[in-house]
Amino acid sequence: MNYDILLPHILLAGSGILLLLIDLFIPADKKSFNQPLAILFLGITLLITLLKLWPHPASSDMLHGDNFAVFFHAVFIIAAILVILTADQYLRRSNTNIGEFYSLIIFATCGAGIMAAAADLLVLFLGLEVLSISLYVLAGIQRDRPKSNEAAMKYFLIGAFFSGFLLYGIMLLYASGSGTNIAALTSSGNTQSLTFIIGAVLVLMAFGFKASLFPFHFWSPDVYDGAPTPVTAFMATGAKAAAFAAILRVFTDVFPQLGLDVNAAIWLVAVLTMTVGNILAIAQRNLKRMLAYSSIAHAGYLLVGFMAVTATSAEAVDASQKAIMFYLFVYTLMNVGAFTIAYLVNTRGKGEYQLDDLSGVGMKNPFIAIVMAVFMFSLAGIPPTAGFFGKFYLFKAALDAGYIYLVVIAVLNSALSVYYYLRVLVIMFMQKEEELPAVKWTLPVSLALIICVLGIINFGLFPASLINLL
Repeated sequence: MNYDILLPHILLAGSGILLLLIDLFIPADKKSFNQPLAILFLGITLLITLLKLWPHPASSDMLHGDNFAVFFHAVFIIAAILVILTADQYLRRSNTNIGEFYSLIIFATCGAGIMAAAADLLVLFLGLEVLSISLYVLAGIQRDRPKSNEAAMKYFLIGAFFSGFLLYGIMLLYASGSGTNIAALTSSGNTQSLTFIIGAVLVLMAFGFKASLFPFHFWSPDVYDGAPTPVTAFMATGAKAAAFAAILRVFTDVFPQLGLDVNAAIWLVAVLTMTVGNILAIAQRNLKRMLAYSSIAHAGYLLVGFMAVTATSAEAVDASQKAIMFYLFVYTLMNVGAFTIAYLVNTRGKGEYQLDDLSGVGMKNPFIAIVMAVFMFSLAGIPPTAGFFGKFYLFKAALDAGYIYLVVIAVLNSALSVYYYLRVLVIMFMQKEEELPAVKWTLPVSLALIICVLGIINFGLFPASLINLL
């Protein structure tokens, strides 16, 4: 076995444990060192992973160290770094336990990385549980907030239920004679058996829960709203990316062999996920809940791109995978930035992340307003932002695979979403200014927002610079 494959996972797990131990010996007035230490550990892990595995891909029976896994490691680590940069101000304001927070983010990143690199279904389950348990604790880390406790309990109970679905699905796949090795799932010749199909559907349902696909999306608005906002940002980006990485890893070869009935069901799930997410987002006056329903709609767009794996040509399948990877990367930048602005403007009003808290931001805090405008334009898919090209690649992959009606519905949904994204800008720039204090932010928050904005603009103007790497 090539032990370089284990490097990112060992480094992340070791970093999380080391950060916890260091936190025990740091005096209360020196806790600010936790943030740069966490970023340093994550940066070293990312650098070593890129240097070791990107030029020399490797695989084993348990884990992959291919470019697919390395790319998703990069996405998860970048998401974690951005969340840690933006979280410091939030944690200080809310008196949250800082050491545990950073360690749990790193453990969640480790779990997500295991999911993306898994070569065996049981290893994938292990990664999912590491990710999930870390997020359960993070969702309820503010023990003095009832909404945070409620979010953690809901997430834990529903998550445990769907973990059971995943285990039962793995058991059925094993019982069908396919084993648990992902590469061997399609080589057993049993892909048309009822046992295999039911097992595959149960596994897909478990991933659908993590990705907030309809009808497994019901938990996300309440959990996103109740969890600490930096945790919500990681759930909406890192956890969603991990779910789609697992879907790509397991179902790229399996999905085309499940039959037309399953294909039609996934087609319908994509349509309902987009439509329900967008319609419910329009009705929201709470910014976090609006972004939560928006993330459901974006999961639908990603599923549109995934439908292209049913194409007969290898080029179309490759285009589908690249489109999803591109979109998940830029979606991470968009969503971390948007949730960061959400908690910054929440300090101005007495409401819980109400859209009205944005009133007058365009006049009092033009930097925040312009940055938020970039995020909203990109989420809406308006050129020349990276979000536009992300949707373009997804829809083109599905169109090339013959899903014309699905793409038409996706484009209409994307047009529908423009309403609630632009409503945010109308409130910031045109609504009567409220007598609220100016938004304040720290240097790490500014750095994270600038990274997000530059990434969105760069990959909007030069999308080939990323897509050609995949």
